[in-house]
Amino acid sequence: MKYSIFGINVYSDFLFPRIPLIRGQNNFIDVKILTGNVNLPLNSLREGFSYKITENSIFRFWKDIGKFKIENGKIITVDVGACSHAKKEKITNYILGPVFASLLHQRNFYVLHASAFNVENDAVAFVGSPGVGKSTLAMAMHQLGCPIVTDDVLPVQIHYASQPQVHSTFQMIRLHTDSITELNYNFSTKGHFKNYIDVSKGFKNETLPLKLIYLLNRGEKLKITDLNIQKSLESILAYSFNLSLLKNEEMKLHLQQCANIVKKVKIRRLTIPHNYSLLDDVVKAIRNDILTIK
Repeated sequence: MKYSIFGINVYSDFLFPRIPLIRGQNNFIDVKILTGNVNLPLNSLREGFSYKITENSIFRFWKDIGKFKIENGKIITVDVGACSHAKKEKITNYILGPVFASLLHQRNFYVLHASAFNVENDAVAFVGSPGVGKSTLAMAMHQLGCPIVTDDVLPVQIHYASQPQVHSTFQMIRLHTDSITELNYNFSTKGHFKNYIDVSKGFKNETLPLKLIYLLNRGEKLKITDLNIQKSLESILAYSFNLSLLKNEEMKLHLQQCANIVKKVKIRRLTIPHNYSLLDDVVKAIRNDILTIK
């Protein structure tokens, strides 16, 4: 099967039911996802919880999920034979999440833990800790007619002479059941931890400039404030998907990419109340703020 994932043409032995297939025979394949055996190395340059790094490969592994070998930004080997009881949906989420984020790192993308949407052909992103409301707010903006760009994983391609670029990928967004209940959304597919909502309306497989990032946090009152350069750098670094995977020689490039994003992309802090009943006020504030920046 052939897919376009984050703008990269992928051949995969593993099925991704929520990613559109590439049709035709003449599409160049950038990456292969293959099923096979993965043996974790005894020796590594660096290792930690769920990862080992060698000269040309990153190994990711999780109990009850599987083992994954990511080579040179070109090949992902998926070994789930040792944990066949794992949910297929859960495995898919790991492949499209931290595993593919590791591959994108090898391809020199700066990968943020973020959800993003399209506003008049510019990408706007929400970054923040798990559960803070990135997907919920992206879905709320989609309800206003803003197409979803991506959910949870945001690869940023750095162009030093122009605006950082992102590529739309997902036509589904994942929300916790409590968000769906509170907001009266209809889910398309019930998942193990989250439910999938169809957001294909308005979707285009395209590359967009990244113009604005909101750093989300919870508080008593709705508030949007500017961040100084230091706080912006700290925030973009903190919500990088691959910070723990960096080799010493890769840190310089990572910091340069981070600085480029801070220099060219407006970054603001968005404090949102815990109360779902105030979501309309939050969305209105975001919409008005985007208008002032554009």
